Amino acid sequence: MDIFWRKRRLQQKYQRDRRVLKKNLSKLSESRDNKVSTMLDQATTAVMKNCKAKGYGIVYEDLRRIRNSVNRREKRFNPFNGKVLRVF
Repeated sequence: MDIFWRKRRLQQKYQRDRRVLKKNLSKLSESRDNKVSTMLDQATTAVMKNCKAKGYGIVYEDLRRIRNSVNRREKRFNPFNGKVLRVF
């Protein structure tokens, strides 16, 4: 069953009890996140095994917090510095 319809069914079932709805939706999103994480891990493992079998080398780096560094660099060169100017 699609995640959309499971979520919709829970919303209809617990429309009068927001506390229970929030709890069930958090369980649903947690299970979805676990499934996605497992699928990504399996895909990564398959790619690594394939590359190892063919003798390829893989270079990877930590991409966490890359957005902050890019934004910092752009703010330095941006003359408006993230502020919106009004035209009167």
